[in-house]
Amino acid sequence: MRRDHRSGKVLAAFLVLLVLAGWCPGQLCARGKAMGPDELLREGEAALKLGEPRKAIRSAKRLLKRHPDAQEAASAQFLLGAAYEATDEPRHAVRAYGEILSGHPGSDRVEEAITRLVGIGRFFQKEAQPKGIARVFKRSPLEHAMEAFRLVVKNFPYDRRSAELQYLIGQCAFDIGDYDLAVLEWDVVVGRYSLSEYLEKAHFGAAEATFRQILPVGYDTGSLREAGRRLEEFVERFPKSPLAPEAEKLLGSVLEVIAEDLFSVGMFYEKGGSYKAAWMVYQAVIKEHPGSKWATRAQERSREVAGLELGKKGRKR
Repeated sequence: MRRDHRSGKVLAAFLVLLVLAGWCPGQLCARGKAMGPDELLREGEAALKLGEPRKAIRSAKRLLKRHPDAQEAASAQFLLGAAYEATDEPRHAVRAYGEILSGHPGSDRVEEAITRLVGIGRFFQKEAQPKGIARVFKRSPLEHAMEAFRLVVKNFPYDRRSAELQYLIGQCAFDIGDYDLAVLEWDVVVGRYSLSEYLEKAHFGAAEATFRQILPVGYDTGSLREAGRRLEEFVERFPKSPLAPEAEKLLGSVLEVIAEDLFSVGMFYEKGGSYKAAWMVYQAVIKEHPGSKWATRAQERSREVAGLELGKKGRKR
């Protein structure tokens, strides 16, 4: 009996302390009852307005964990993205907004989510390091920009902004120095968005990237000819484009490199004593690249190897 009496006193004292702390008995039931999705959403939105984004993140995550199929789920994802932006965590915000596009494509939050993704992508573009310089051991801001843009293009390929975003994905790849990827991304613009204002720039960019991708590792005749083909096609298709003069200049550079490569084959045969084969290669340089400096040199070497071939035959007799 005494023990029960003491236990009762302890419980009473504990309840007094709770009351003094601002708790009332009715809250016991209220807190024991799980909050509904609408309540959690209101709680999170209120927290974000009050400048408490971390609290908003917790409310949004609780809603999504407890009520993944609730009508408020898309709004919770949007709240999560906005709260991550408020805490300067744009990469997490990108994933949150992306979940709206992939998981709730019919939601009225889609338009806002796309706008936020485009804005974050442009932010990462501005944060990027100078063109052609890749970060070491860390993803470039341009890669994060590509991720944001690609979420829109992947889930809403025919949104009014998708042609531009697809072009920007290619531009980001080009600026990183991933020319193979740039070609692939710009070819998507050429194939899928052929009526957009970005067609010309994507067409030219793919040609330039094809040329650039061989420069760090030496000449690749196949890639060189592909770059030349792309540039010739651009000049023929868009002769009045502001990019046409640049394309013609680049085409000239490509043809010079191809001519040099072919001339080097002739030199190889000449040094090996195969004068007839060398002469035939030099003639090909003259015929295929008449305006290049290598055509002039090929004419000189043609005369030389022709004389050497005659001397070779004379000695055999």
